[in-house]
Amino acid sequence: MQENKKKYPGWIRWSLFIYSIIAFLITAGYTVFHLYFFKINWERYENNNAYWYKANKILQHGVFRIKGQELALHSFLLIGLLVMGIIISIWLFVFAWRTYYARTRIPLIATFSYVLPLIPFGTNVLLTLIIAYIFILIGSALSVSALKLL
Repeated sequence: MQENKKKYPGWIRWSLFIYSIIAFLITAGYTVFHLYFFKINWERYENNNAYWYKANKILQHGVFRIKGQELALHSFLLIGLLVMGIIISIWLFVFAWRTYYARTRIPLIATFSYVLPLIPFGTNVLLTLIIAYIFILIGSALSVSALKLL
């Protein structure tokens, strides 16, 4: 006897992967925009006090913040993208766990990867974002294949 299972829309299984790609593109664009438009002459930065003050005012609102804890993420845009990714991946995990035939823990890989840049590890923020997005894209791609029964 064949069991009748609900047929869910295809966007549910692809939602985490699509969001991960969009978040990656926004993060990459934000970082490139920040590095391109806020070029700092580091030699002049160390030797000229007036330039140091001006550069600090510019760098306060970017990815690589010098004032305060420079090893932590301070951009509201990037923090918002990461928190939204955590919410989507937890939602997908709970949704998949409630359906008996598509039960998987793979969306938790993306959840932990979205949490990674929010924890200051004592390394550069850019390196942490790169490592996290590698795991995010891998975890979300694996969750698409794991949820093929939806």
